[in-house]
Amino acid sequence: MHYILLCFFMLLPGLAGALVFDENTRSLPLGKDMLVFEDVRGDASIEDVSSQALQASFRQHDKSVLNAGYSRSVFWLRLDLEYRPQQATGPRPWLLELAYPPLDDLQLFVADAQGRYHLRQHTGDALPFDSREIKQHNYLFELHLTPGQKQSVYLRLESQGSIQAPLTLWAPNAYIEEQPARIYALGMIYGVLLVMLIYNLFIYLSVRDTSYLYYILYIAAFGCYQLSVNGAAIEYFWPNNPWWANAATPFMIGAAALFGCQFARSFLHTGAHSPWVDRACCC
Repeated sequence: MHYILLCFFMLLPGLAGALVFDENTRSLPLGKDMLVFEDVRGDASIEDVSSQALQASFRQHDKSVLNAGYSRSVFWLRLDLEYRPQQATGPRPWLLELAYPPLDDLQLFVADAQGRYHLRQHTGDALPFDSREIKQHNYLFELHLTPGQKQSVYLRLESQGSIQAPLTLWAPNAYIEEQPARIYALGMIYGVLLVMLIYNLFIYLSVRDTSYLYYILYIAAFGCYQLSVNGAAIEYFWPNNPWWANAATPFMIGAAALFGCQFARSFLHTGAHSPWVDRACCC
């Protein structure tokens, strides 16, 4: 009977007042279980947003991923979590993952024993990679949840680029077991790009056709964009250069578009066969 009631509350987190889960939970997407407050002026403090006066300003998010696009606003996310194990157990760690590395500024606030919220971690791609508590390409935060006790955490998001927040709560063992599949997928993508780059480099060295040079530069720029947006670049190539980590994503996608257009112009000879397409590619 207890297990049936637990499942009922897990399916209806709004009635329980918090997202309820137990020790058998492996991962929980949090997109539809978080509350969002848009701070248009960007000057609200954690004392402001955690006060009773502003609780009504939080809105239930109804999509799987928060996607606010390009916005100058600061977004506050509130997660109400309750770890309710089926068997008596002590506190255990959980991992909160935000899988969008290009975010500029990300702050996590948790409450102490007296219920006062304090800054637990301040990170983002506008800060050195060492600012991350757990050194991963995605943002990972360790949460210690007391059984049977509702706990709220706040995330403050700010970015000059796109603001997205794909949030997932993981059991640590489940997260570790998931990593090989992710690494293999990324390895295949980067491997294909590297093979294409080397293959076309040999062709260019053989025939000296400018089209292949543009294509090589396009592949290189697109590959660097993928490294940047997936967080691998700041982890392995420029961990201590926050300025470039912040600028690399738009720069690389712009460079990829530029070299792609130049490749199309050169390979298709649009200047001779279709002047209006050639002019469009120059814009």
